[in-house]
Amino acid sequence: MRTAKFRGLDALCDNVWRYGNLQINQDNSMSINNGAKGYGYGTIDSKIINATVGQFTGLCDKNGKEIYEGDILFVICRFDSAKMVVSFEKGVFVLKTDDAIGYKHLGDMNNVEVIGNIHESEED
Repeated sequence: MRTAKFRGLDALCDNVWRYGNLQINQDNSMSINNGAKGYGYGTIDSKIINATVGQFTGLCDKNGKEIYEGDILFVICRFDSAKMVVSFEKGVFVLKTDDAIGYKHLGDMNNVEVIGNIHESEED
């Protein structure tokens, strides 16, 4: 069974990713709950920036790093290589090029490496 896990940038802490269960609050903001206990009052929820929410694909790259929606991957194909972005479309995760011409279903991860994400520069 695939793990349903999400990530998002913390709305209060710069450049801090939160991982866990996604919650949509009454004010339409989103929170990530990682199940950690806080001060004896239940679990800790971190408000996140809605536009940065991405779901875990259930796959890892060649280095064992988890792959999320919005990640930029370096993909080596038989005769070529390309940077592609993980997207969720029509019920499946796909890889897209910048020009949206190349689509590839996520499959063999032996030739795939996470090199960044669309919310941060690749150099970070």
